[in-house]
Amino acid sequence: MSMNFTSTIGIVPHYFDKRKSVAYAAPGLGSGIAMVTYPYILTNLLQAYNYKLAVLYLSPVFLLTITAPLVFKAQLPKTNPSLL
Repeated sequence: MSMNFTSTIGIVPHYFDKRKSVAYAAPGLGSGIAMVTYPYILTNLLQAYNYKLAVLYLSPVFLLTITAPLVFKAQLPKTNPSLL
């Protein structure tokens, strides 16, 4: 779950100019909620299914964590892009 926080805190604020504080707060809040709920979800999955199926059900979360930094494309500044 720490990988989610690192990738979102580095990517999300690049897309917001006016409300950058909200852009920093949202991933932090979501990460906190995930850190509280993830152990319960994982425990229930492991009790209901075997290890292989539990990891299979959690794989979309891990795949999103990997793809977010890969598809990230930094935006050019809107003020004077000729300086780049």
